Amino acid sequence: LYQAKNNEFAQEAVDALITFMENHRDDVVVIFAGYADRMQDFLRMNPGLQSRVPNRFDFEDYSADEIAEIGYRDLLAGDYVVDQDRYRRTVASLYARSTDRSNGRWVRNLNESLVRQMVRRVMSAPASSDEDLTHLRDEDLIAIGGGTSETKDRTVEELLAQLEQMVGLDPVKAWVRSLVNRVSMDRQLLELDGSSQRPSYHMVFSGNPGTGKTTVAEIIARLFHNLGVLAHPQVKVVERSSLVGAWIGHTEERTAAAIDEAMGGVLFVDEAYQLTVEATPNDFGKLAVETLMTRLENDRDRFVAIFAGYTDKMDEFLAANPGLRSRIPLVIEFPDFTPREVARIVSMTLAARWEFDAELVEQVAAETYETLPEQERSNGRWARNFAERLEALHSDHVASHGITGDAVRRIDPEAIRAAGAHG
Repeated sequence: LYQAKNNEFAQEAVDALITFMENHRDDVVVIFAGYADRMQDFLRMNPGLQSRVPNRFDFEDYSADEIAEIGYRDLLAGDYVVDQDRYRRTVASLYARSTDRSNGRWVRNLNESLVRQMVRRVMSAPASSDEDLTHLRDEDLIAIGGGTSETKDRTVEELLAQLEQMVGLDPVKAWVRSLVNRVSMDRQLLELDGSSQRPSYHMVFSGNPGTGKTTVAEIIARLFHNLGVLAHPQVKVVERSSLVGAWIGHTEERTAAAIDEAMGGVLFVDEAYQLTVEATPNDFGKLAVETLMTRLENDRDRFVAIFAGYTDKMDEFLAANPGLRSRIPLVIEFPDFTPREVARIVSMTLAARWEFDAELVEQVAAETYETLPEQERSNGRWARNFAERLEALHSDHVASHGITGDAVRRIDPEAIRAAGAHG
């Protein structure tokens, strides 16, 4: 009714309720239910509502352990048999990282999925008994968690192999592998002791532009999803302009909305240091940081935040607020690519569409990159720009020489050398 308050019929309904409540106060009890914040707005719709609704009760959300208890009792009531400890650990872990906070409804839906999984397993078995249709196995619990343990392990190794295929970044690759080992151990500890809290995995990616920070963030999101840390593998990329508003309260609102959209996955804050640089005396960037800090702690087990930017400026960012370092425990620096590594990126970028002398391309690209001033060495970004420049020169060469057919896909050495001459 509150959401339709501008509708005259909704207002009429509220007015009629007030009259009814007053005239029949000794005959009937009226209970209004809804979300806490929206019920407050509802009560403000009419001055008479506040005085006529004297009793108010706030129902707190269930904890993950309470959800597991509700779910277990629900299964027992349905005469299902399940390993109690394994069920409680699985459900508590799933609910802790779920973006759906519908309490009892959530676990009821989960149990229905669990039973459907059990039925699929039994029906696909060559021989089964009636007893099988009431016994929920560990493999059923693993399946509703997002796949079997074998497929999860295989996918993790595939993602790590994808990381290894990236050019350079040896320290980053070693760091990610170590992080995966740590997360796997943390997961085992949580299974042994369901009451323990998951550590914070918020992190800082420092380094110059074009060093693969966004790509690695996407791989980590998929790794964490497969390891059971995140509900989904999506990455939401934001920057200062996405978070900072124009008036009081606007920044907190925009920052909270960005976090809510990233919930269950990764929030990637690019050039995060800009939030602590005061552009004006009344800059709202610090309000975004304060909002982030609260959610980094309160929702630490529901999403992962990655803050990225130049190394020196990210050090300043962490020092700008005493609470940031304790909430962002993981820091990794992305090294610049060497000229040879940049040249390799150029070659790999072109290989998807063109045929060319890879040795010549890498030689020209490396020599060109090596002669650049330090401030113009933008790593992978430069490699992409060089590849695009080479493609443009190739198209000019094709047009001027009247090349047609399959020969169009072959980049002439003349165009390759010309790309180097253009810098």
